[in-house]
Amino acid sequence: MSTFNNAKWVGLSQFTKVILQIMALIIFSRLLDPLEYGIMAMATVISNFALIIRDLGTGAAVIQRKVISNDLLSSIFWLNIIMGLLVMVAIIICAPLLSEFFKESKLCNVLLLLSVTFPLASAAIVHQANLEREFQFAKVCSIEIASSLISFLIGIVCAIKNYGVYSLVALTISQAMISTLGMWFASKWRPQFKVNWSEIQEVYSFSGNLTLFNMVNYFSRNSDGIIIGRFFSSAILGAYSLAYRIMLFPVQSLTSVISRSLYPVISRMQDDVNSINHVYMRTLAFISTLTLPLMMGLWSIRNEFVMEILGAKWISVVGILSWLAPTGYIQSLVSTTGTILMACGRANILFYLGVAAAVLQVSAFLIGAQFNITTLSMLYFYSNLINSFIAMYFVMKCINGSLMILIKKLVPSIVSTGVMLIYVKIILKIKEIWLWSDLVTLIVSILGGMTIYTFIYIVFFKQSIRENFPSTLSTKIIKS
Repeated sequence: MSTFNNAKWVGLSQFTKVILQIMALIIFSRLLDPLEYGIMAMATVISNFALIIRDLGTGAAVIQRKVISNDLLSSIFWLNIIMGLLVMVAIIICAPLLSEFFKESKLCNVLLLLSVTFPLASAAIVHQANLEREFQFAKVCSIEIASSLISFLIGIVCAIKNYGVYSLVALTISQAMISTLGMWFASKWRPQFKVNWSEIQEVYSFSGNLTLFNMVNYFSRNSDGIIIGRFFSSAILGAYSLAYRIMLFPVQSLTSVISRSLYPVISRMQDDVNSINHVYMRTLAFISTLTLPLMMGLWSIRNEFVMEILGAKWISVVGILSWLAPTGYIQSLVSTTGTILMACGRANILFYLGVAAAVLQVSAFLIGAQFNITTLSMLYFYSNLINSFIAMYFVMKCINGSLMILIKKLVPSIVSTGVMLIYVKIILKIKEIWLWSDLVTLIVSILGGMTIYTFIYIVFFKQSIRENFPSTLSTKIIKS
């Protein structure tokens, strides 16, 4: 039942998916243009909302409950199937209207094709939640790795054959299909043909609040796509979407690993607030150790990264990344708050925090849309910064924690990253004098920056490593 044992399997899955995502980002950015990325970003805005309606928070409710009956699992399964079908029909009906709203004719066909993923994915929600509830992360992660790899290859083949945006559609549909089949194969549980509404009402207070939060959180996280798609061109939305995907890497690659691994463990200790506080503080310090140097390193070499990795046609991404990169670090910490509140059964607080975040972020996007995409990104950063203090304050109250202790836990990563940034700044000055290429600058900055950050952290902050890293890993680091 160890968080880090769970994280080992989830981490392997996420590491594989991130590697594939990085490869896909590089390959697709070379094969597709910003306009096609923009169309897919518009479709993603719609599909993300549909995912919330389809799930209704039932997957998390299955994991969170201490005891669960087969009748309840079956009832939740059929509810999810019904919602998946309803969402598919709704998207089919609304696709022409949405295409008109975004003023993009290709969007209609993309949405029609993507609609089939909802009943497909709905059929696996309970199976996956049940596997994670039983700590069968090895099975879940093997399926995720296989579905990611196969769908990645399908998408690349389609892109090479000049299917354009439909290569991304093929990737999405194939991944949903393979994942669902895998979850059914791995789980021994099978649904009964009955729905007990009284059983469903037992989890409604939890999943209902969670669904409300997810809906509010959707608007705060996806309002940028809606507003940019409406006020700017598809090409600008494509550039923003690519920068946003880069920003999400630390959240997807690390925080989601920790959150998924942490959730079932914290759910079992929900009556022991002090233990939750101890585990959560360690978790945040560990996340910061990895995501702060990653995102600030990207911020410092954003120009060289875009020109060398993505290509000159994505030059507008540079200005966007200057604000989204530090935003990625903030989100890597704040995105864990939902896990703690859900595990403690405080989904009501999560909903109110979601409302506050939505007000801040939607306001930032609406104001930024009156200027340009860089200003919009800047205001998004500041809205995230304000929201981080609000969210952390309430989470700390729930677990008897302290913001000052949290900041103290983050000091080692902040100091080590600061030294690393000084080194990168020197390298960029040398580049100007010696006329280094972007590739050489990238290599020297990344390798040297990693070395300096690691050296500073190990030499000056050994106690932090002992306290916050997994015991086996911390022993190896200190001895080395």
